Amino acid sequence: MVIKNLKRFYKYSVKWFNLFDSTSNCSYAKHVRPFVPLNEYLDLEQTERILIFQFRQDLRIRAFDYIPQQLKKIFKYHSNPSHWFHGQLIRYIWKENKKTEKFVKQMISRIPFECGPIVGIHVRRTDKITETKLRKLEEYMEWVDSWYEVMDEYNQTGLESSNCTNRRKLFIASDELKDVVKEAKIRWGNKYEIYHGPFNTKSMVY
Repeated sequence: MVIKNLKRFYKYSVKWFNLFDSTSNCSYAKHVRPFVPLNEYLDLEQTERILIFQFRQDLRIRAFDYIPQQLKKIFKYHSNPSHWFHGQLIRYIWKENKKTEKFVKQMISRIPFECGPIVGIHVRRTDKITETKLRKLEEYMEWVDSWYEVMDEYNQTGLESSNCTNRRKLFIASDELKDVVKEAKIRWGNKYEIYHGPFNTKSMVY
């Protein structure tokens, strides 16, 4: 896998290699550019099997012709298998460099994972209003509750420390973080310990 565009992300000044290592030992300049234009893989009869993803929507219309039979179980137990595949792809691409890895570990150390799993939700509001209808927080929480109920059934949420509470744990990310966290604490605060990033430049609030 080779990433073509290593320029800065959107309006941010950060570039790909400021955060991540290369996805492979190959580079676009050395291993791709000399062979451009590439014959994109569109038909089973082609010998060159190269997929080129230009935009996010390409991931929705492309699919593999075959998958390992062992993955059949995914389709039975996963409500949205395509999300699982996207997750595997992202996990492969996002290879944090040393600096990013250190920062992530520092953040993880502040969250009590020894007290059981933490479910995270990303509540999209402002930038999604033109793409889809508004999803109320109740809809997100229905899935959070469902996940914990399944894990409780299989006894996968046991506490590993005597300092833990019996409340479930929830991490919230949102473009309207303050309002979403406020609503979550009012409505589900007695059932969930709620974690989130900073509302502004101040320290993280729990």
